[in-house]
Amino acid sequence: MSENDKILVVVEPDIHPEEVIARAAWLADLAKCELHLLMCDSDIGALREGLLVSNEAHEIADKIFHAQTEILDDLAAPVREQGLVVHTRILEERPIAEGVLHEALNLEPRFVIKGTQY
Repeated sequence: MSENDKILVVVEPDIHPEEVIARAAWLADLAKCELHLLMCDSDIGALREGLLVSNEAHEIADKIFHAQTEILDDLAAPVREQGLVVHTRILEERPIAEGVLHEALNLEPRFVIKGTQY
């Protein structure tokens, strides 16, 4: 595998995440790429940062982060069982589009995949 044999997959829980990941896995298998699943939630970052953020908000953010990590790991499990390498990450940056762009520039993937909904 070369350095850019990666596929960045933007996972949004409300836009058919199983289908998006399954299609990305199909492409990853064909192209011999690793998958990098990126779930975006800028609300967590807002709950953790700032001068007026309470301890309760920090605790809520941590609970949400751990729940999302579990969800992402559950979504990645079938792909890992197929023998593909899957990395997961929760993106907390705002605005989300800039966070995804930053992730793509750092990762330098061959493809970026995102689900859509009509």
